[in-house]
Amino acid sequence: MLGSQISLTGALSARGFRATVLPIERVEWFNVARGMLSPDFWTSKSLPNGPSYSWYIQRINDTVTEILENVEEEHVVLVAHSAGGWLARAYLAEGEDHRIRALVTLGTPHRNEGGTDVTRGVLPHLNERYPGAFHEGVRYISVAGNAIQGAKDGNVRKSAKAAFAAYRQVCGVGSSRGDGVVPLQCAHLDGATQLTLNGVWHSIDKPELWYGSDGIVDRWLWCLCEDCDDEACQEPPQSWDLL
Repeated sequence: MLGSQISLTGALSARGFRATVLPIERVEWFNVARGMLSPDFWTSKSLPNGPSYSWYIQRINDTVTEILENVEEEHVVLVAHSAGGWLARAYLAEGEDHRIRALVTLGTPHRNEGGTDVTRGVLPHLNERYPGAFHEGVRYISVAGNAIQGAKDGNVRKSAKAAFAAYRQVCGVGSSRGDGVVPLQCAHLDGATQLTLNGVWHSIDKPELWYGSDGIVDRWLWCLCEDCDDEACQEPPQSWDLL
């Protein structure tokens, strides 16, 4: 039972959605290391279609194609957690895919100014060439968790110290607030519907309080309703119809 309560796909399936996880094995993430053979990797000028991430972008395209070949639908919604959010933006940067109706990012580091660019240039490239909610035909929704402030000095919790280290890596300011991994100032996308959830954590190690928990999903899922187009929606309506 616990697995279904903390699984994002389980929560969406329980609400009647056909939820498909991008089929990637952990070992495949070693493909990112292929970028180390490119001079662009070492000069932080890597591109989304470069050797580090082109395989991931292709996998998104193949998965969307396979899904739509087997259902009576013409569109899908991409729900992306953490780095998956900017990787989904990288996919859309290859050319607007009219099959994508919306992109929901959960705890995604959309900016890294002042922090360490672990993308080796891909994220700065996206923000320069394809900034914010770039494609008019796609509804963008960025969801951020406001769970803890980073701190390193004094008698503070281990989670606050861990958050301090994570926030400092992402944005350079460890004392920020955020979901324990991604600070608030980096988690929202300009021009998107922006939703900040108090008490929500980044990772599944907080099984009842992360973005995909059964008790949390409805706090952001409603932003996909037809009438929600504000850039700062915060409270769900009493009734809503999804896209």
